[in-house]
Amino acid sequence: EVTIGPVACTPAGGIPLRVESSTTQVMWGRPWVARVLDAPPGAMVTLGLGTIESGPWSGFVLPQELGFLGAPGCYLSIDVAGSLFSVAAGDGSAAFPFVIPNAPSALGYWIRFQGGAIYPGANALGLVTSQARKVQVCGWEPVGRVWASGLATTVGTREIGVAPVMQF
Repeated sequence: EVTIGPVACTPAGGIPLRVESSTTQVMWGRPWVARVLDAPPGAMVTLGLGTIESGPWSGFVLPQELGFLGAPGCYLSIDVAGSLFSVAAGDGSAAFPFVIPNAPSALGYWIRFQGGAIYPGANALGLVTSQARKVQVCGWEPVGRVWASGLATTVGTREIGVAPVMQF
């Protein structure tokens, strides 16, 4: 996971909006979950998905500062190829689950994403944005791991690519 673009705008007396990949390895054919964090509880939040992070897009030059709309210091850091909306939970978070297509051609593709939230009083527009991030789709590793509570245990949990392999 890599941060891109300018930092998040911070409302007066508030904390900046954050976005993250909750999935440690984004693999083709597997689920991926992105989360928006630190929004006001009950606020409308959005997760924007994009394909580029700099250069011209729809009459703007990315990253585009949103001061001309009434949100100074807030930036649109990616093109908006798609967006999803949710309501922030009591802790200010919203999860956005996806499944990466089960296609080897997705290997190496960069997914760019940025969060936004309606935040009345934060600025004249009433909107805050997070710093954008990107993750790269990886492939299956040639090994699998089974975790169990002991050597004599007959059941365990299968994980792929999250820890070293130990051979007995």
